[in-house]
Amino acid sequence: MLFSRTMSRLGTALPAHLRIGICPSTAVHTLSSPLAPLTFHRPLTSGTSSSSSSSSSSSSSSSAGSASSMNSSPSTPTSSESEAGPASPVSPAPTEAADEQRFRYNIAASFSPKGKKYEPERDVYKHTKLSPAYPSPTDLRSTAGQDAFFVAGIERWEGARALGVVGVGGYDSEGIDSAFFSQALCSRMAIAAKGALSEDVNPKALLNVGYKRVLDEDVIKGGASTACVAVLTQKGQMAVANLGDSGFVVLRAGKLVYASQAQTHSFNCPLQLAMIPRRMRELYGPMSDSPNDAHLSCHTMQHGDIVIFATDGVWDNVTNQDILRTVTSEMTASGAWAIEEGKGITATITAGPGIEGVAEKIAKALVAKAKSLSTNNKIDGPFAKEVQRLFPNETYRGGKVDDITVLVVGVRELALEAVPKL
Repeated sequence: MLFSRTMSRLGTALPAHLRIGICPSTAVHTLSSPLAPLTFHRPLTSGTSSSSSSSSSSSSSSSAGSASSMNSSPSTPTSSESEAGPASPVSPAPTEAADEQRFRYNIAASFSPKGKKYEPERDVYKHTKLSPAYPSPTDLRSTAGQDAFFVAGIERWEGARALGVVGVGGYDSEGIDSAFFSQALCSRMAIAAKGALSEDVNPKALLNVGYKRVLDEDVIKGGASTACVAVLTQKGQMAVANLGDSGFVVLRAGKLVYASQAQTHSFNCPLQLAMIPRRMRELYGPMSDSPNDAHLSCHTMQHGDIVIFATDGVWDNVTNQDILRTVTSEMTASGAWAIEEGKGITATITAGPGIEGVAEKIAKALVAKAKSLSTNNKIDGPFAKEVQRLFPNETYRGGKVDDITVLVVGVRELALEAVPKL
């Protein structure tokens, strides 16, 4: 039995060991406790982005889904898969050269729960190195409705960041508020990332640790969620684990260079992590996808890149082209991207006025656009177009009302600018 936007029946179990290391996996680490520090060994090598994913026995990487605009991208990364080899349990101490910070990330988020008016100055999160590891207390609902997100610094590695957005599958019919599940998952991942021994944290392993901790604590009645989790290193490397129909895009100097693909079992039924209420377990058996089903991709960042992470409330209503137009408008207006005659758009991020706030401006602009389109009955969004394609007799029109969360990362290479202290 499949639960649309809820869960799927796949009896997958967490492995005894987690594959650890950024792309590709290079070490095996045994968890002595669900949030034991993560130990890693080989840094991500530079070059083109690479990707890999593991699947359960059921088909888990279908391209069909509500966010059809995310199923193609202008550039396709080189694919590679590798298995972890033997490694010592402790990372070598970082050298002075290895510890040097080369990149800085400006990070901001904005969000709007469905059914509530969007208030840009209220519904915003601006990350600094003094920010808490996760925006909301662990025992409260996220202020993003049933969505949630987190941003965490990796304490031993100045400038490295772990972050993610989590979209929720519905359990309303069971009387369960999935917001508690999504918030708990984010807070456990944030805590694990913050205490990691290396910046080379595999986001798939981070997702595994957070999910296992939520299950082991067994204090939440139930819930299910998709997840898009990323780690950005001091050296400008980014690894992303994406499970379900949350996702991300990478924008570079006026171009869309990467767009993640939604993972679905069938239309409007994305891969999800779930904590199954006891009554439903008794009726249907185990029903959840695994963190190991997440698609893992790796990317080398460049000065001036913008990365947009968002839940399905964005992708169901806003096309990649609209996102590119919005980001380009904000970046050129702030001076972060400059249009040079004969050269097109180039990245010219400096420490000038307005640059520090550009991530926040982009996040607010995208949430406002998604919110407006979600309640518009005249403009068909990506979700409506996919319904019409798959079900020609249906009369679904307009946008799709949902919780909306956007997390924006602005990439700055320190050697190319004079950076003020935040």
